[in-house]
Amino acid sequence: MHNPFIERGFFLLKFIRIILISGLLTVLLSAVQGIFGYVIDNQNQPVDYATVRTAHSDKWIISDEAGYFMFPSGLNRGDSLIVSRIGFRKTSVDISDDVPVVIRLQREVIRLDAVNVKGNFSSKNTEWNSQTLSETDRIAKTSAVQSLGGSFLKTYGGRAGILLLGIDGGKPEHTKIVLDGIDLTNPQNGQSDLSEIPGEYYEQMYFAKTPGISFGSGAMDGAIYLKPWHTRSKLSITSGSQGYRSESIRYNLLDRKNLGLSFIGGQLRESGNYSYSNGSETASRENNDFDRKFSGVNVRITHSDRAIITSSLHISETDRGSAGPVSHPSPSARRNNEFILANATIHQLFSSGHISFAVNHRSNDERYSNPGTDTSRHQVLSENAAIRWKQQISPTLHIHGSAEIKRESVESTSLGNRSRNNASGAVSISYVPWNSIKLQPSVRIDNADAVRHTYDVQLEVTLPFSAAINAETGTGFRLPNFNDLYWPAGSYTEGNASLKPEESTFASAAIDIPLMKNGSLGIGFRSRKSKNLINWSQGSDWVWRPENIDKSSRETASISFTVPKWINGLAISGNISFIKAKNESTGKRLEYVPDRIAVLKIGYTYKNLSFDVINHFTDTRTYTGYDENYNFVDKLIDPVSNITLGFHAAIPWIPSAQIHMVIENALDSDISFFPDYPEPGRSLTGGFTFRF
Repeated sequence: MHNPFIERGFFLLKFIRIILISGLLTVLLSAVQGIFGYVIDNQNQPVDYATVRTAHSDKWIISDEAGYFMFPSGLNRGDSLIVSRIGFRKTSVDISDDVPVVIRLQREVIRLDAVNVKGNFSSKNTEWNSQTLSETDRIAKTSAVQSLGGSFLKTYGGRAGILLLGIDGGKPEHTKIVLDGIDLTNPQNGQSDLSEIPGEYYEQMYFAKTPGISFGSGAMDGAIYLKPWHTRSKLSITSGSQGYRSESIRYNLLDRKNLGLSFIGGQLRESGNYSYSNGSETASRENNDFDRKFSGVNVRITHSDRAIITSSLHISETDRGSAGPVSHPSPSARRNNEFILANATIHQLFSSGHISFAVNHRSNDERYSNPGTDTSRHQVLSENAAIRWKQQISPTLHIHGSAEIKRESVESTSLGNRSRNNASGAVSISYVPWNSIKLQPSVRIDNADAVRHTYDVQLEVTLPFSAAINAETGTGFRLPNFNDLYWPAGSYTEGNASLKPEESTFASAAIDIPLMKNGSLGIGFRSRKSKNLINWSQGSDWVWRPENIDKSSRETASISFTVPKWINGLAISGNISFIKAKNESTGKRLEYVPDRIAVLKIGYTYKNLSFDVINHFTDTRTYTGYDENYNFVDKLIDPVSNITLGFHAAIPWIPSAQIHMVIENALDSDISFFPDYPEPGRSLTGGFTFRF
């Protein structure tokens, strides 16, 4: 069955693609640069929904709630930005090669002409850890999200396998993935499958480790916010190993004074079959093909200096083989999923704050078929409406608030019809008695199956040499998903309707120290205590079912760094997390949680050439397996070092065009996360991009 709405979306994609590609034959533009940064006030607080325009064109963008903005392309060197926000003086900033740029706005008292200002980045300016995607990140399967500190991916074999993200050794169900304000969590299984989300949908990633106040259930470890494209126009074509081929186009259709309209579309295909080592023998991984079509539209409207409307629609359809585990392969099984994300938000701005009205929609229609054994369909829907506001009571006191209603439902041949409603409200008070101190207590109340409270208290102190000390404590929870509760009893699996919600408490402390020449050093410690952790395991009757683990704990010590740029063009950064995770009831380590997670990134740029080396390291993990007599035993998974190499070069006579070459798993190592789901070996991908 095909959704007519999706079919019309793909027809529009093909029509626009023909027009744009024909137009590209006559387009050659001058070199451009990407500009991003933050808008802040005198108290170093983010200025939300400021309008950032170029001085010599109509291009414009809106800063988000964290004050962040980004012009990925379309700016000429020597241009400048005009920044305005009701309640503040209009400000002009000259564009340079230094990013991020920090724009400090003065409160409006009397009207003055625009003035030129510049600022230096300080860790105090934003609560987000952020990363801009490189071309290597965009092409490589796992490079982008694993570069965030403490993150690791659970992969299930090749591009056709499910791709899940965890933080600091936690379950994927404990981390929120949010695209353009839309929660990607599937309420049926509590997960966000990143293989369903094209990398072309987003330009930037934010990472917040304490978003429980914003999201409630399922945000115990953190949230990753995927920032969508806006002003970037680009054509990309890539191909490589395992029959990989991808084409995408992103185009800024309209960029007028008060209206912005962007379009994106494309397709990714991979035959996917590959060989792998099975003991002393070599076997072939079959039924691993992958085909994903996608399109999207993003709209920005400034109705006046007091009203902003933003909206987006993302549609994707994925058809993939489902090879299954090596021990129980499924050579004929297929999974097809139609995925729709949509949102619309109205921002009403005031001189001392704003109020926003937002509606979001997430739905997918997944069909699974395995001839002769199983056929199922799962239609999953999540919708919510929210009001959020921010008010500056005084120069030292800000109040943030929200009220939200949410409905989750599933119509499944396995689960039947299930639904859950939740109403929530949250209040956060930010008190800045001096520029060097910020105290922010927050509380949230959710009412789903019962009333639950979440609290969070943050303290930030800025030292004289611009270092920042952060301390925080709070709570979190996660409701069981529909599969946990209602999966039907079969030969080897069954749900558990008596499961209790997971609960957690945490405490953390960190120091961020800026170094000369854009260097930095961060040291942090985080402790989590969990009750009723939900874990699927196989009992003595061979049946897999979810059970609550009475108590568990995780302690994480982390170090992140950016080496000062002593050598022009050379950039070195990385992070390492030391994790201690234990089931307090048994005294054993939690399964599949690595002892250490580390990332090292080395990049070098010379004129129109750039080279990247990215090493993602995952240390030893344990899991429960079987011995030769099918008795349960603890097993170890060896450390994994996954090295990605990227080479990118601009074409001299076409400054807007680049060629790319990326080598994934350069050491041809066994990088499988699960022993029963082998990953492919070394792969090579080449590509071409043209920005216009």
